[in-house]
Amino acid sequence: MDGSDQIAQATVTISNTKAGDSLQFVDTSKIEGSLGTDGSGNVVLTLTAISQQSPDSSDFETALESVKFTNNSDTPDTATRLIKFAVTDVDGVTSSLATQNVDVTATNDTPVVDLNGATQGVNGTATFDEDLGPDTNGNDVSFTSGTINVSDRDSLISKIDISIGSPNCK
Repeated sequence: MDGSDQIAQATVTISNTKAGDSLQFVDTSKIEGSLGTDGSGNVVLTLTAISQQSPDSSDFETALESVKFTNNSDTPDTATRLIKFAVTDVDGVTSSLATQNVDVTATNDTPVVDLNGATQGVNGTATFDEDLGPDTNGNDVSFTSGTINVSDRDSLISKIDISIGSPNCK
């Protein structure tokens, strides 16, 4: 850079992008972000001045500090990502790259059991009348009026335990 305080743009690149990787940026009053990919498929965030605005270098510093790495995969690749930062001034001179490693740790998501299917919430209510018992067609109490959904976003379900009890038991 030539010492000019007039930055034209800043770029943030994930140089070894994996499935689900992205960069987040919330536009400021002077700087807007545009997310795309380069020729190698790497995620690139370009920050530029909003029309009729003249952000200075401190505005770009603040904008760059607010950029966040995200990954929306349930089973993200745990390879370390290399994030590259650069700024270019109004004369077209680009800075040296600054780099930051991001370590990605996968977590075991909690499995979910949903007793009321598409209805909001996860709990259901069933009624049993001891005097009536099962009907003549062999139908016992149904625990839901819809479908029981069991899921685990990042692995296979290995075991399901069902217990039935009275809410009044102590």
